[in-house]
Amino acid sequence: AIFGSLDALRINPGYARPKTGLAYHLAMLGLEKEALTISKYPEPYVLSYRGKSEDAVTVAEARLAASPNSRQARHYLGLAFASAGDYARARPILEEMWQLSGGKIAKRSDLFNTASAAALIAIRRNADDEAGVAELVEAIRDNVRRYKEAGIVGDGRSFGVDYEEGLAAFLSGDRERGLALIDKGTEGGVFIPPSEAYLQSLYDDPGFAPILARQEARQLREREKVLAVVCKENPYETVWHPAEATCEQFVAAGR
Repeated sequence: AIFGSLDALRINPGYARPKTGLAYHLAMLGLEKEALTISKYPEPYVLSYRGKSEDAVTVAEARLAASPNSRQARHYLGLAFASAGDYARARPILEEMWQLSGGKIAKRSDLFNTASAAALIAIRRNADDEAGVAELVEAIRDNVRRYKEAGIVGDGRSFGVDYEEGLAAFLSGDRERGLALIDKGTEGGVFIPPSEAYLQSLYDDPGFAPILARQEARQLREREKVLAVVCKENPYETVWHPAEATCEQFVAAGR
């Protein structure tokens, strides 16, 4: 995905969309400095992925102020609040997005996706609204059903059928099945965000620790694949290069 974005930028250096994806995928691989310097104003979810939840809120608030009628900007602000654990401010926004979505989850939706559902589940559970939790769990399952009917497996990076089905199972109380499917999903390529307040129950489960360890090992392997290319004779030098310190550390480690 990273090399694909860089290839796109070599064709058209002014095209913004590859930069958005590039920043997110660099954040996934732990290349924080590179992810945060792709553009002057990082996407809120890039900041939250790197554990900078308060910064994500600040950026999301600024974007909504600049585009007050943007549903996408409002949705991202709700997710940023939830990521930071500010459920009081997240809830009205995410409840609004849930209603606007017609009670349906869609992967590419600007209104409501599986992350939105997981965040609102945590919020409703925190308010002892278990009936509301069950409604959202069922919506995730319905989305998974539609994936399967369409023959969709995932994108190998940010979403996958096994991971989302496992998340629904885990959040509904089916712990062992949920963890098994989440593990299978990460083996299929999904990177689980590591710093979301609304996923704290997953992080705290002892069964998640080995899943996270395997994810971190894969993160290292993927990061080294990228650095092995761009820290030598970087074919993308005209459009992007990693921080000098990043390559120095990579070389010093004998990679």
